[in-house]
Amino acid sequence: EKRLEKLEAMMKGQQSSANNNTQTVKLNNISSMEQNIPNPFNNATSINYTLPQQYSRAKIVITDNGGRIIKEINISGSGKGSIKIDAALLSGGAYSYSLYVNENFVESKQMIQAR
Repeated sequence: EKRLEKLEAMMKGQQSSANNNTQTVKLNNISSMEQNIPNPFNNATSINYTLPQQYSRAKIVITDNGGRIIKEINISGSGKGSIKIDAALLSGGAYSYSLYVNENFVESKQMIQAR
């Protein structure tokens, strides 16, 4: 009986984990981010993105080559959107920017600020 209870608990945990993974995959399939335009850029650049119909929080995080967070930009709405990055925020160099939806990583891309 104890073995059966253990097996049932394990199966329930695996099912719960599978449901969470399915939810993350669904968000990732309908959330996306495009390459910034222009790239490299001097004055400003735009990043286009697509967000799902329902979510609680979304953001784009810009990091330097050392992985330090330079800026976090909260984004909202559903469907297609765009943000503009002012070159004054960054010194010349390469940066990564990543999209997160409900604290789940969706994707990351590179941009170059040419000064």
